[in-house]
Amino acid sequence: MYLGSINIRGLGGSLKKQKVKGFITANHLDFVAVQETKLDLVDERLCHFLWGNKFCCWSFILAIGNSGGILSIWCSSKGNAVFSFFGPGFVGVCSEWGAARSRCFFVNVYSKCPFAEKRQLWSKLVKFQRTLLGDVWGVVGDFNAVIGPSERRSGVGPLVMRVDREMPQLWGPKPFRFNNYWLDHKTLPTVGDLKRWNKEVFGEIELKIRLEIESIKDFDLKAEAGPLSLEDEEARKHCLASMQRTRRNSIIALRVGDRWVESVPEVRAAILDYFKIHFSESLSNRPTLDGITFHELAEDDVVMLSAPFSAAEINVVVATSDGNKSRLAKEMDKLISPNQLAFIQGRKLVDGVVAVNEIIDLAKKSRKECLIFKVDFEKVYDSVSWSFLEYMMQRFGFGVRWRLKQGDPLAPFIFLLVVEGLSAAVRTAEERNLFTGFKVGNTGMFVSHLQYADDTLFPGEATLANLWSIKTILRGFELASGLKVNFGKSKVTGVNVSGDFLDVTERFLQCSRASLPFTYLGLPEGANARKLSTWKPLIDTISKKLGTWNN
Repeated sequence: MYLGSINIRGLGGSLKKQKVKGFITANHLDFVAVQETKLDLVDERLCHFLWGNKFCCWSFILAIGNSGGILSIWCSSKGNAVFSFFGPGFVGVCSEWGAARSRCFFVNVYSKCPFAEKRQLWSKLVKFQRTLLGDVWGVVGDFNAVIGPSERRSGVGPLVMRVDREMPQLWGPKPFRFNNYWLDHKTLPTVGDLKRWNKEVFGEIELKIRLEIESIKDFDLKAEAGPLSLEDEEARKHCLASMQRTRRNSIIALRVGDRWVESVPEVRAAILDYFKIHFSESLSNRPTLDGITFHELAEDDVVMLSAPFSAAEINVVVATSDGNKSRLAKEMDKLISPNQLAFIQGRKLVDGVVAVNEIIDLAKKSRKECLIFKVDFEKVYDSVSWSFLEYMMQRFGFGVRWRLKQGDPLAPFIFLLVVEGLSAAVRTAEERNLFTGFKVGNTGMFVSHLQYADDTLFPGEATLANLWSIKTILRGFELASGLKVNFGKSKVTGVNVSGDFLDVTERFLQCSRASLPFTYLGLPEGANARKLSTWKPLIDTISKKLGTWNN
């Protein structure tokens, strides 16, 4: 767990609140102790803002006049508060913490300068400790005491520390990773060759990590004695960046149900159980899409797809690492509806973005009603039913020799075959006058749905009949395919649609309401493309990505 302490010297202003919030977020704190709040009111709104969400508890002492004030906030999902206790210059909390529900005491101290008052504070705290006992005690805060003259001159900044109740445990062997650029070598090396090469080029990684930690400690000691030189400061930043990458890639704890697991055996068991449940079939007898028409492969195409691969064909696909060079890629355009814009050669992501913008623009100019429902699927690639995948391949006319596995390079194309079931269901509903899309132009053309893999958008008329059809189609497809629709994260918006009808839609589909402009496939929809503010979020996102490419 991570504990943090900061003397904010007044928490009334917005800048100070943002500073504390940033301190908590940047350090992923489980418990924060704030001193000198100088507040005469601490409420739920303040604590939720500082913590960044509502999953927190807090305890506090208000300021006296314009001085003092202590506030402790901690993660409510990791520690259940039992009781709080108070004394002169401190506030403590007893919490059942971690997976083992150990009884822990955390004390936030803001000590006054006079020696007599310090003595009173620590005497009171010692009595509490002897009376309450407990597995772990953590005392943090501003003790108003210095070890040396340098601290008196510069003061002490925010403090972050990690508390581990167990010795580090080994996670076991790391998985072997194959990199495509190895194929550039004339002779492909063995695993033993790669290990030796890795050791020669990169050295002992674990030893390097230990040396980085020692370097950071040395720099910290130098900083206590005086300001670091520019070279030392740059070296320290490099070491910290390396450690931050290691921390980002680590699993400290997992939440399982209403509790947290922290030890290595428990985390490994939780991950294993999750994937066992996730990849097992929840329904043994799923409904099918037998009443719906699909495009089928011609007999010559089936023969071509099932024929043995030639060495030249394999070399081209492997050397280019391009899925569009595969046999299946050449047949996808014949099988998949034009509403699907992902992974197929000649179809582009921006085509969907442009189409949605044109629909919104046309609805505004013609003053027609247009309801737009944006669907959110849960964990799409991992939750498809294998039986449904086999069923869909049979419906498309694939031969019996076709077999697939999880992580297959053809998986994107196979996924398109799965979601084509949804597209065909919408098309059938249109043909039977059960769903009406948005009319475009005077040719009688209607746009009912747009897809980019699982990113699905339903533009259509704002009618109750359409709402019933959307919900029926999505629920039916969910039962047949195993792809679960997350209605809570799905969004609805409208052009020239009344607020009352949007309220009805929100309740009926159990979704949330969005407003124009909104984001689809990472790009703005319904915004003025000529304004710089429209593209600023996208430019900022790209800039942040480029900023990580330091090498």
